[in-house]
Amino acid sequence: MKYVRAIENAVRKHDPKALERLYNKISNDETLPLDITQAHLGFIEDMLKTWEQREKERKEQAEREQAERIQILKEMHHIMINMSNEDAYMDWIAYGIPDEPTDDDFDFIAEDPESFADCVKWFFDVGHEYRKSGLCL
Repeated sequence: MKYVRAIENAVRKHDPKALERLYNKISNDETLPLDITQAHLGFIEDMLKTWEQREKERKEQAEREQAERIQILKEMHHIMINMSNEDAYMDWIAYGIPDEPTDDDFDFIAEDPESFADCVKWFFDVGHEYRKSGLCL
């Protein structure tokens, strides 16, 4: 029962490392412990594959969201560059995106949810304040 309980605890806690350690320990023994069957090993394999797939999907989703945030920042910066008001642009580079930003600058800001939210808020604040100047697009 000790292995079954350990498996249940690892699954309940969503701890793939603990589950993988258990699997390696159990599967490396020449004979299975009394409380473990081939079905248990299959279950562990399935759980590890499922968790691995979910983690892969989560990372892919995070990468897509990061790319979207970078694109939004670049578009906002493009609008601010082309706004026909130098004061608005100066405010933007003072509190939003740095002057002549690199891809690393956009990536750095997009990585941090708070920095990204601050830039979006600042973009709308600056845009609202200076919208009477119009845009030169």
